[in-house]
Amino acid sequence: MLSEENGKFLVAAARETLRQFLQHNRMMDKPRKYPAELEGSAGVLVELYKSVPGTGAKELKASAAALEVNKSVLDNAISAALASVNDKKYAGLRLMDLPITNIELSVIESMEDITSKDVKDYTRKIQVGTDGLYMEKGIMKGILMPKVPLERKWTVRESLENLCLKSGLLKDSWADPAARIYRFRPQIFKD
Repeated sequence: MLSEENGKFLVAAARETLRQFLQHNRMMDKPRKYPAELEGSAGVLVELYKSVPGTGAKELKASAAALEVNKSVLDNAISAALASVNDKKYAGLRLMDLPITNIELSVIESMEDITSKDVKDYTRKIQVGTDGLYMEKGIMKGILMPKVPLERKWTVRESLENLCLKSGLLKDSWADPAARIYRFRPQIFKD
């Protein structure tokens, strides 16, 4: 589990990565000095939210994950931030948008394989709103953060179906013997 201070460092590194890429069209070098704790291995999901003027609401503008187990959490944070710029599901992020963009960074230290073919097993294993889900089937992969099913009032089955769709698969692919389902509990940092 990362300290709050180191989480803020990761968010600042993600923001600087975005600024350098948008302003100079180049990757940020890894900072020369950073907390040793950030050398540990963990995956990272970066979500970019743009403030909607006059409403106090925030609109998701981009999202990307870097879950490389052989990379440090800092390297994965930088990679996820860079990948979020190219998220094709949303309109591109521009440098002028950066000051009104909020970064939410989720650190995923471990995932537990909970693969089953019976939805009843998943109902016992998944806590909606607490557990995030990750799926792999062949080259297809997808991730579902804990807040999404909670916000949309999905059941466990609906969460699994939407995870499949997000992974580019048929909605019942969670029951396919070739599919692997994992749960995780992210640590979330925001700026």
